[in-house]
Amino acid sequence: MKHYGEIVPLLYKYGFKILPEAQKQLVLSQNMQELCIPSTPRAPTASEALIETPIQGTLLPILSAELPGTNKEGIISFAFALLSITGFIERYRHNKDISDEIEIRRLYNCLSCAVDPSRSSSCPMIHSIKNEPSPGSSGMDESPARSCLSDRCRLQLAVLPAYRLVAPKLKKYSQLFIDLQSYRYYPPLAGVEMLKVWSSGYLQRYRDISWWEFCAASGSLLGILVMFAAAADPEFTGEEAVLLDEACFPWLCGLDSLLASALSMRKREAEGLNFTSFYSNLKECEERIVYFAERAEKSFTNIRNGEDYIRMIKAMIGLYLTEPEAEFGMLKLAGSNILKKTSAARYTTVWRLMRISGLMRQTIREG
Repeated sequence: MKHYGEIVPLLYKYGFKILPEAQKQLVLSQNMQELCIPSTPRAPTASEALIETPIQGTLLPILSAELPGTNKEGIISFAFALLSITGFIERYRHNKDISDEIEIRRLYNCLSCAVDPSRSSSCPMIHSIKNEPSPGSSGMDESPARSCLSDRCRLQLAVLPAYRLVAPKLKKYSQLFIDLQSYRYYPPLAGVEMLKVWSSGYLQRYRDISWWEFCAASGSLLGILVMFAAAADPEFTGEEAVLLDEACFPWLCGLDSLLASALSMRKREAEGLNFTSFYSNLKECEERIVYFAERAEKSFTNIRNGEDYIRMIKAMIGLYLTEPEAEFGMLKLAGSNILKKTSAARYTTVWRLMRISGLMRQTIREG
């Protein structure tokens, strides 16, 4: 029990503060979705969302509570709203079998608006009913609940003290994410070639990563959450924004996406691309995940509150690698090696204790 003194506070923080707040914000987000998007596809219930959404959509709001500079309620609320937007767009794209690049970009215009308060909100896939009264309601006392998820994000960003300093980074991350989505649904061979061509220009700057690692980093929204949290600090500076950007992309975003992709290897062969499949073997994948973790930690050492970001990295690795999927086959061995090399053991202990005790499931049920 070498780390007992560290484990108990972490267990209390995540089990009794962060997870209940995450569940509360998820329920609010689900209610908002039904107001904003009343048509098909049906919004999943809170429990369905936590269980069935992609791994990142479940874990990022929990991890975002570790970020310095903002309150837990604000960052978790923003995270769920942002991820709900992308989740709904993807479900709509999938159900309508949309693979056309132009149409996908049109759908994701809603995400572009969500991270840019200067733009008017536009979600072309469906209409907003934010100004229409719900059945049985006068429509006079529920106007705050009428805001669409995109508007909700925009409002939260607009009041951040240092928003103008992070605005270019938010736009960059959202555009990379949208570009990735617009290319990845081409027929498999054509899609890979499109992604290679798209990433080749950026790799002139990011010379230490492969084209698929660049794509993986582009597929993470964690950088947007980091910038949101940082902009809540009135003392945040332009120099810090540059340093934070260098740490987030490609290192932190890449780490997040590669961990999620590694856990999704068995589940998602039929839809889209899994970028960890381009490694020659699982050992190479393991080594690159460790490399991204090391580069991310090193980058954050030069940043104010860097130790908070490093704690989040270790919490993220521990949380991903205690997912049930991490226990299958050779991934279990690779995960064990990653945990040892990144010193994330104490967080692994915390997440496992919460899973064994039922705290994580209890949080879902109580919502």
